Amino acid sequence: MNTLSSAKPWYKELWFWLLVSPMLTLVVSVPVMLTTAFKGADDRVLDNYYKEGRMINHRFEEHELAVQLGVTGVLAFDWTVGELWFTAEKPLTSNNLDLYFSHPANANKDFSLTLKQVSPNRYRADLDGMERGRWYISLQGTVNHEGVESHWRIPSDVNLANVDASNRTSKELIATTH
Repeated sequence: MNTLSSAKPWYKELWFWLLVSPMLTLVVSVPVMLTTAFKGADDRVLDNYYKEGRMINHRFEEHELAVQLGVTGVLAFDWTVGELWFTAEKPLTSNNLDLYFSHPANANKDFSLTLKQVSPNRYRADLDGMERGRWYISLQGTVNHEGVESHWRIPSDVNLANVDASNRTSKELIATTH
């Protein structure tokens, strides 16, 4: 009996592709999903949220001290020269001021600058590679208040995305009650 069977090769069989296609889909989709999950992960919840919550009251006290002291001034960004200036309306006792920048969407971009005093009411820092865009800022300094060194703080936000033709941006900082 000499019968020729017309068997198809294995890769042309329907049953083979029905069994293999889900596995091939997984091999392609799992690495894509893992990459997306790890690169786009949300920020972690603070481990000690109770302590962080108690610090909010301390921040309010720092802001209230800035209001009592009447700390006001103008923060000027000069992108051509790469300088940041803070001009206070009245002289401050701090030799240095700390300016904290918090990115609204990415905590990895947060940074701080130390503004050094160049005159009784002027402070300066370099803008080394600072990214333009929207930032939450907090200007902080110290004062010898009632024999104790106390910290004051002015929170604000600034949008550095829109810069005028002079390549300068300024933001008025005023310590006010909310």
